[in-house]
Amino acid sequence: MKPHAGEIESVIFDLDGVIYRGAELREGVLDVLKELRAWNINFHFLTNTSVKTTRQIQQKLSNFGLDVPLSSVTTSSEVAAHYLKRELGQGYLVLTAGGSEGLSEELANVDMRQVQLETIGDDELVKIASRSEECCLLTAWSDRFDYQVVSNILYLSESVEGVFSTDDDREFASGDRNLPGTAWINGAVQRILLKKPLGLGKPHPFSVDYVLNKMDSLPDKTIMIGDNIESDIAAGQAANLLTCLVLGGATTNEELCALPKHLHPDFIISELLELLPILETRNTD
Repeated sequence: MKPHAGEIESVIFDLDGVIYRGAELREGVLDVLKELRAWNINFHFLTNTSVKTTRQIQQKLSNFGLDVPLSSVTTSSEVAAHYLKRELGQGYLVLTAGGSEGLSEELANVDMRQVQLETIGDDELVKIASRSEECCLLTAWSDRFDYQVVSNILYLSESVEGVFSTDDDREFASGDRNLPGTAWINGAVQRILLKKPLGLGKPHPFSVDYVLNKMDSLPDKTIMIGDNIESDIAAGQAANLLTCLVLGGATTNEELCALPKHLHPDFIISELLELLPILETRNTD
């Protein structure tokens, strides 16, 4: 059974489209977080971005006037790294297509070995293809994913045992427009390997479970706030959390109207300030 809004003790926020959109902080964010602190409601930021490090995201939030501890930020890179370590073991060889400093840092943090297919040399390609060591492929968003990377994936296809992705987002909010997400890269990989990469960020259940453990929170005391029906809201629903969709981000009104009723979020708001009346009963009980 889902919790009543008045029983909420923890909030999981998406970032792009909810807290900020590009370089602009969304209206009401500072007031909402101030009120949550006053009500002793724990909050955490879970993003499907794999490009930035958690420290870079923390700095961006700080530039907006948000004082947030590093432990309260989780990226899809961190989620993916911990999932691969759990499933494949420390020291496993991970071939990456896409991603950036954020992905490399998280893989190193859990002692996974990484080879970047954007920069790999011919000698190393031959070495990996000729040895019997198992490896996996991990895709992530990038604007550098090109024909050469696809060629490298094809060349190493016999060596790849598992195919994963930090996320499978179709699009993400950026400034005044939405941009293609990691799904376009995953589509190309699926055509080459005949395997669909398993997205490990939202809505994969591991991503929410991982954050709930970090927060020491329970599903029946937590609400997920996001702008993307396919990732944020689906992740919350899969974990049996209350869900709240913030309009003006990745999901349009047309997409929401076309969605079957049983997949609709519990709450729909236009601005983040509208979250406070939803949670207010907790402070007055």
